[in-house]
Amino acid sequence: MFHLFRKNAIFSKNIEPHCAYCAHCEKDTEYQGICEFRGIVALAGSCRRFRYDALRRVPAKPARIRGRFSEDDFFFEEPETAPNEEAENE
Repeated sequence: MFHLFRKNAIFSKNIEPHCAYCAHCEKDTEYQGICEFRGIVALAGSCRRFRYDALRRVPAKPARIRGRFSEDDFFFEEPETAPNEEAENE
């Protein structure tokens, strides 16, 4: 599974081959591509001539935030020190 914060996840050597991000395949329709060697292929398929091209990889869509939030939900106040505590520290 692709993890956003994992270092070099897109450029890893352990990529499962798919024609969708192969250097030899051009996207034709949403589900089909044209391979230099095999002709019309499914983008979910692969072959032994697979060569990974990281620039063809489409990242996953970010998660949607559900619910309603106000600005107060994201505002953090620092606790103020009482005057008595300041006098004791001196």
